[in-house]
Amino acid sequence: MTINMRKLLLFKLFIISLVSTSFAQLSYDFDVRIFYTPTGESFCEYYFLVERTSLSPIQNAEGLLEAGVFITAKNTSVSDTTYKETIIMAPPRKDTASTGVFLGMLRCVNPKANNFESQIILSDYYGKAIDTVDISIENIGLLDTAIQISNIVLSDTLLPTINTNDFSKSGYDVIPKLNNYFPEYKQSLSYYAELYNSLTQNEEKLLILSSIVNRKTKKVAGSFRQIQKITPDTIIPLIGSFGIAMLPSGEYELLIEVKNKTNETLCKQSLPFTRSNKAISIPQERLTAQAIKISFIGNTSYADVLEYTKSLRPIADNDERNFIDFLRKNDIDSIRLKSFFLEFWLKREYNQPDVAWQNYHGQVKIAEQNFSSNIKRGYETDRGRVFLEYGPPNHRTEVPSEPSSYPYEIWQYYKAKNRNNIRFIFYNKDLVSNDYELLHSDMRGEPRNVNWEQALRSRNNQDPNFEN
Repeated sequence: MTINMRKLLLFKLFIISLVSTSFAQLSYDFDVRIFYTPTGESFCEYYFLVERTSLSPIQNAEGLLEAGVFITAKNTSVSDTTYKETIIMAPPRKDTASTGVFLGMLRCVNPKANNFESQIILSDYYGKAIDTVDISIENIGLLDTAIQISNIVLSDTLLPTINTNDFSKSGYDVIPKLNNYFPEYKQSLSYYAELYNSLTQNEEKLLILSSIVNRKTKKVAGSFRQIQKITPDTIIPLIGSFGIAMLPSGEYELLIEVKNKTNETLCKQSLPFTRSNKAISIPQERLTAQAIKISFIGNTSYADVLEYTKSLRPIADNDERNFIDFLRKNDIDSIRLKSFFLEFWLKREYNQPDVAWQNYHGQVKIAEQNFSSNIKRGYETDRGRVFLEYGPPNHRTEVPSEPSSYPYEIWQYYKAKNRNNIRFIFYNKDLVSNDYELLHSDMRGEPRNVNWEQALRSRNNQDPNFEN
């Protein structure tokens, strides 16, 4: 929609009662994929999944609450800045307690340049919250003559199109999955991609091999491989789905390869993803006393295994955390402790539990070096816990001194578990230790404080009434 449409809807704001004018931080997931037109022009599809509780709604004439976001995409890679705009409205609801998310998309044709930069601006349609995302894409330009595969889109829903809409592609509605994390309850992995320039191969048929491979070994995970024959054409949709109920926890890649009749790989495309599937039971023969003895943890001392186990708390589930907390006040025998530790890593990386542990232990050492305090280990502090649970932030802002504010840090993640564009705000109230407390985050399940800015700046103002 255009600016004129925005002005028209904004005019409604003055004639319809405003439900809430309080500031709210936008909470949304964001992703982008690149495709090409039949004439070889590239275009970006920007996907947005917005949490409606982060928006300020208005009440319409029917008494229902309306909310939405206004999105602008600015091409900043050329001096003559161009814009593309749209409005994504949430389905009307009856009350402000209604939760949920709503999905929207903005499609932009890219300039005929090798590198492309843009800025996405999201603003609460009826409120004050605003956020920006800067994007830089290299080697985008026009489609060359080589056979190639587009970006892969993971899909939450992949069904034949009945009524054409923004998400219709090649006869299917491709509702994008905006993250690469598959928790236990996700039983399938669906995807969409496009193959270009297959006519240049002078082949009657081509083979498409789709596989789930272990990210470290590059070997196919079990029997997760599919093969299909295709007839070359201008643009060919590559659509598929895997049932992953029996895919163990681990780090994987979805790999799509195009081969000719001599089994030569013509092109390929991959997309990494994480699977968490603790529902798969670990064979008891891998947890016997003998199996533990010859495992990677078998010759480790009891004291070290105990300390290692405590360091697992940031990435443990609720039952595992209960066991780890039990260890703080109680002693258990060595076999039981090592059995828990080994099973913990088998659940997360069945094929290479030792590699998964060594990678994590390296991160624990970094947390200890950077976030420990006089009374806490690095993994016990809020920053250490977030670092270990979500990984290092993409952007870290450190403000050790600011008038009227406690020392604070803002961590931003482009992707964190099953969410995109997440922030964590830490502050140091005692001004002495290195123990920064988590004040606010827009990550689901983390502490959320709508007054975090006021709390941060209350160092010289102890008035409990933030509105003052």
